[in-house]
Amino acid sequence: MAYKNPQDQTETMRRWYLRNKRRVLLAGRHWRAKNPESQMVLSAKGRAKRFGLPFRITSKDVFIPLICPILGIVLQRGLGQQRDNSPSLDRIIPQRGYVRGNIQVISNRANSIKRNATSQEIRKVADWLARFEKG
Repeated sequence: MAYKNPQDQTETMRRWYLRNKRRVLLAGRHWRAKNPESQMVLSAKGRAKRFGLPFRITSKDVFIPLICPILGIVLQRGLGQQRDNSPSLDRIIPQRGYVRGNIQVISNRANSIKRNATSQEIRKVADWLARFEKG
């Protein structure tokens, strides 16, 4: 069907979406569940654009291990809310962006620790905690 006015097409699409919203959402969930690497790349592409970072990866560059290489916890994929043991795409050196050789999949917990602290801060916290564990 050809539309003379682009707004007519937009309105038709909007009405279709409202009638089929549940179907669209379920299809999206199934796609994410079957394509976790592609979902990570798609999300990373949006973040790279938003923050002006280099982006040169594909889903073939993403490997999701069974165990977090940093914390040693079992990674569990789920749909919806991120949990501590959810796989998370990490930029090893954040300023380099999403490029081959600068990404890895780690747990969401490890990524949030890494995101919010410098290596010196993490060492200080570890040294401080070690004093109490010896006691």
